[in-house]
Amino acid sequence: MATIAIFDSSQFSGNGASDCGDGPFACPSGLTFSRFSSAPAVAADATGAHVVWNAELPSGQSKVFVRNSPDGIAWPTPAITLDTVAVGHQWTPDISSAGGVINVVFYASRADPAYSPSLPPGDTATGQNSGDVVNTYLAKSTNGGTSWSESPISNHGSNFNWETHGSRRDPFWGDYIYVSAVGSTVTAAWTDSRDLVPGADPRETGVDDDLDGFDVYQPCTYVPNDINAPSYSSPLISDLCLSQGGLDQNIYAAGG
Repeated sequence: MATIAIFDSSQFSGNGASDCGDGPFACPSGLTFSRFSSAPAVAADATGAHVVWNAELPSGQSKVFVRNSPDGIAWPTPAITLDTVAVGHQWTPDISSAGGVINVVFYASRADPAYSPSLPPGDTATGQNSGDVVNTYLAKSTNGGTSWSESPISNHGSNFNWETHGSRRDPFWGDYIYVSAVGSTVTAAWTDSRDLVPGADPRETGVDDDLDGFDVYQPCTYVPNDINAPSYSSPLISDLCLSQGGLDQNIYAAGG
């Protein structure tokens, strides 16, 4: 058992909410973000058991940690971080092992010019969209998890804070990231926002939070004069709001 400092989205809301958006779903902090938390994963191979998770350093930066056991019962060595990069949050790892190589995939906001330990990934201090600043990384170990090398496997950045919950006007991303290995073949899959189409939310008129840069294209029909309420007419399968890119978060995969 180990005690960790949880990296949880609720710490950025100001009221304990796990995600924050616009209108009724705005938070006191003025920030916009989807839910996330510290996530563990485990793999076992001929060298033992390997557990990864993300947690906060004393500085507030989220890092991916790994701890190794020769048998899954005794854990003689302390946890280590996969890297020593001083900027950006790292979170939501997954792990697999095959062919003598341990693989860990995770998200990282190292490219965020607005990065601060006190901010969620992708937000500026004033709650603006800081750009496509989240990338997917793959770390590898060939010595049972003692040391690691890593490289980005996404060729385009993402931002997790687009307000894709159309009826709620807040973001949703989920913890959808995985890595699988068979022999020498390794494939990772992750959620990616590169294809998402920005746009204006017709319920926001300038008095609401419509200048944060997180609104997506919403051609659906809303309740007339419904500026602040979350009422929404659910779209049919043929509705343009499902095919014009405003909800277009896609799954990408790459080998490494």
